Amino acid sequence: MIHAHDSENESDEDEEDENTSEYQWCMHCERAYRRGEHRMVGDIPMCPYPDCDGDIFMDGWDWDQFREPLPQYPEVPEHGVKYPMYPSK
Repeated sequence: MIHAHDSENESDEDEEDENTSEYQWCMHCERAYRRGEHRMVGDIPMCPYPDCDGDIFMDGWDWDQFREPLPQYPEVPEHGVKYPMYPSK
């Protein structure tokens, strides 16, 4: 796909890239994955973990934003590890 150069929106795109983590966290299965990874179910991009029914648009959260109130979670999440939104103390 070819994208037209639009200098008016260029700074917005750069800012979005800078504020976007390389990872996403799935609200359904509580595991993280690399942004862009997914599996297709029909026309819907779903969480890449085969036992999960979360989709990447509604259930995929930006990892850095998710872990902001949870500093005990690593900057780079481990594949397959569950990271609960409300961890036990």
